[in-house]
Amino acid sequence: MALYDAYGAQQFYFPNILKYNPDRFKEQAEKYIQYIEKLKGTIKQTTGDSTTDVISQKACDDNYAKKDSWEKFTAGQINIKSNGNYTSLTLIKGDGNKLLLETAPGDAYFVYRDAKNKNKAVVTIPSNKNGALAIQEDNYTKTEVDAKISSVKWIANKSANGWLKDPNTGMVIQWGSVPRNDSSRKLFPMAFPNTLAGMGLANFNSNSNLSQMYAPNIMSADRVGFNMRQSKVTEGSNASPFTDMRWIAIGW
Repeated sequence: MALYDAYGAQQFYFPNILKYNPDRFKEQAEKYIQYIEKLKGTIKQTTGDSTTDVISQKACDDNYAKKDSWEKFTAGQINIKSNGNYTSLTLIKGDGNKLLLETAPGDAYFVYRDAKNKNKAVVTIPSNKNGALAIQEDNYTKTEVDAKISSVKWIANKSANGWLKDPNTGMVIQWGSVPRNDSSRKLFPMAFPNTLAGMGLANFNSNSNLSQMYAPNIMSADRVGFNMRQSKVTEGSNASPFTDMRWIAIGW
């Protein structure tokens, strides 16, 4: 049967077989149109700390939107790109301590901070230097570290006739004294491993009136020992020096 309106125009009738409310369809269509509009063009949004809205792929590519999330990541790589020279990534532990990776206009930094945001350790990566930063897997105890430090310290025999040795360079410094009238051969407290570089002598002996003076001198020397004596350099009444002779030697 045909239906006509008040003006005589024929109307077509379609039974509501699905029993769907046209008003309900309109309501849902208007809701999703909002999302469709956001996807059009290159619209950019200010999302704040997080967002549940749909944003375009280009907006995501052009701007990094901060988002706090406890979701697990399955991606093997995370890239963060900033429009400027400043980018940071913070990893926060449950106790509030945090690890911060920060790139500034100049250098880059790894910063370990406590729960009060105070720096506990900072590693600086200079922007104007080339090279590699390596971390050795082995861990050393304090005893092992102290032993390594001690192994490069100077060692010494601090006696009247003694020596001082640098284990790194092999340099040896020795010193001692010889009785005033003794010109016999004397041995160094330690034989120089390779060579005797030189010796220095001390003590010009004189009496209180400066009436006589003696000068010590080396008669012969090698890396093992030496002979020395004192020679009178001024006239005086005493026939022998007043004090022992002093010497210092350097070699390696």
